[in-house]
Order: sequence, then structure tokens, then C-alpha cells
Amino acid sequence: MRIFGLRIKKETRSSDQILMRISDVDSSRKNNMDLIRFLAASAVIYGHAFHLQNLEDPLESVTGRSTGSLAVAIFFSLSGFLIAKSITTRRSVLEFVVARALRILPALFVVNLLVILVAGFAWTTLGAGEFFSNSQTWSYFAWNSSLLKCQYELPGVFESNPGGPAVNGSLWTLPVEARMYGIVFLAGLTSLALGKFLGGEFERRRRVVGVFAIVAMVLSLFGWAAMGIPYVGGVLSEPGVELLGYFGFGMFAHAFRERIHLDGRIVVAGGVALLATRDSAFANAMFIPWLAYACLWISYTPRLQASGFGSRGDFSYGIYIFAFPVQQWIYSVSPGMAPLSNAGFTFCIVIVLAALSFWCIERPCLGLKKPLSEKIQMFFGKRVT
Repeated sequence: MRIFGLRIKKETRSSDQILMRISDVDSSRKNNMDLIRFLAASAVIYGHAFHLQNLEDPLESVTGRSTGSLAVAIFFSLSGFLIAKSITTRRSVLEFVVARALRILPALFVVNLLVILVAGFAWTTLGAGEFFSNSQTWSYFAWNSSLLKCQYELPGVFESNPGGPAVNGSLWTLPVEARMYGIVFLAGLTSLALGKFLGGEFERRRRVVGVFAIVAMVLSLFGWAAMGIPYVGGVLSEPGVELLGYFGFGMFAHAFRERIHLDGRIVVAGGVALLATRDSAFANAMFIPWLAYACLWISYTPRLQASGFGSRGDFSYGIYIFAFPVQQWIYSVSPGMAPLSNAGFTFCIVIVLAALSFWCIERPCLGLKKPLSEKIQMFFGKRVT
């Protein structure tokens, strides 16, 4: 039976089959992660369509959590799991760094440069010469491509928009995510420093990642007190405190995948408990592991399998980084447009841009992972592990 491209299996299963471990399924390509990330990226468009009109989106009015923030939490939950998997399965820590850089930076460079070019000739109220000679124009490219911090405004662009002049407000999560990658990178370096103390190379990495995951979750739980610690406080910016929890639980789930079972009854029971204790300290603390666990269950449960979704490419990153400028442009042309109309028009434009980004930029660059890693290793004259 298929519903919206999902195969729904009706057959009954034994308790052993229902209580599958993450390790039983995490190596399978048959999962819903591409679909979940695609929906999350699309949900960000929906949420921003309201916020850029200074309106509260419907989900936020009911649950207190905006659609955009929920989507970002989903991204970080899955990212923690997948990045932990990457560091524990790559041949070397260097290959992990190269893979992460090639996944994020090329498309980011392109979207930042493209936004500047379009803004300079079509969006700004300044003359083209004045715009391109303005230092703020090029600091926009430099900062937003550095993964260190974000610059949201360009001179003379979107100054009259109802939601403010931010050009690409979605980029704020990328420096936060880069810092999360830094945590995983430190875990990889720590495993190297331990030598053979904790077993073989890959098992050692897994154990160290597990320890770092626990530390990340504890820091998230007590994050407000830790924000004054040098560097740690930078990682734990106010939104970063919560996101570290999602990312950390994703890391934890992969590190201890052989001991964690995926059971839909836990998802349902947890959801009911959260609704019953809404707005309590318990609900706020438990929402993080519940959401991360629910994402993994939806990703891997055999009862819901995306039928070839993502076979044409993973467009979620492109949707995420291209959508905000398009939404702002549409609102600059039609300030009174209804949020749902803005979201619909934006999606139609952005899905094309995201597909082009994946086919022309992201996928070709990802194909350079192995040769680039090998060239760097040859440059240093030894295998960098």
C-alpha cells in the first residue's frame, strides 16, 4: 500500500523485529532521511513566510515552537547522527574534514556571490558602482563564507521590507553547525592521541565520540552556566545551547547504536507525555531527546519507506540557503502578499535553484573528497590520520 510515495507495510511483526536496534539498519540506504531533511528545509520557508511579515506562524501559536525552529532542530538531530557516523567510518580524520568542507562551502560561496551580484544590479537602492565599491558588500561575502559569524545586511537592500533588511537570515545556523563539526573533529583528534588504548582505530573513534556526545548533552542541559567559559561560551550562544543538545543526542545515538532500539511506541508515549506536561521544565528538557529519537525512528522504520525519494539528489541544503533571499525579494515586490502565497512562490523558484546547486556544484564537489584528501596527504609527505 502506498500513500504519497510511502510504502505502508500492513504485515504483523514479532516483538524482536519491532524492537530493531539502530545498528541493524543504520548502514541501509533504505531510509527516510532525505525526505525528512527535504520537508524540514521546506518547513523553514513556511515559517519564514510568516516571520518576515512579523506574524506568528500557526504552529508557534499552538505549541510555542515556531515551524522554523522545529525544522532546524530536526536538521541538527540528524546532522549529529550522520556526522558521528562520518568520523567513525572515514579512513582518516583529514578525510572527514575535507568531506565536511566540500559539503558546505562550495554552494555557500556561490549563493553569497550570486546574492551580491543580483542585489547590486536589481535589489539595491544604490547605484551599481556605489554598491560594489562599498566595503559592507564584500564583508558580507567574507563573513558569510567564513563560517565564523554572519552579516545579514547589504547596503540599500530590502530596507523597506516588513520583516527588516536581512538578506539571508537562514545562514545563522551554519557557524553554529561548524562549531558542532569542530567538536566531532576534536573527538577524532582525541582518538588519535589515545593510540591503541581503547581498541582498534574505528572502535576507538566510536567510544571517544560517545564520550564527547555525553559531554555535549550535559553542556546543553547546563548550558546557561557554561556560557561564560572561554570558547565554550561561543559555541553555546543562546540558540546554540539547545541545538548542541539535538546534535549531541544524534552523536550519542550513533555511538551507542548497538544498544538503542527504535520503537514507535516510545515515540507515541513520549509525545503524549510532552503534550501533557507542556510548558513545564520536564517537557523542555525531554523534548530534545524525544525529537532526535523520533527522527531516527521515522528515518529507519520499515513501515514507512520513502519510495526512491532523493534518487534525483539531496536538495535540502540548496533549499535552505537559497530560500530566504528569494522570500525577501518577493516581499519587496509585494509587501502585502499573504504568507502562504509567499511560501508557495518561493518554493517553486527555490526548488529549481536547489536542483541546479546540487547537480552543478554540490555533487561534483563531493566527488573530489577522495582525490583531494590524497593530494593533501601527499603534500604533507605522510598519511594524515
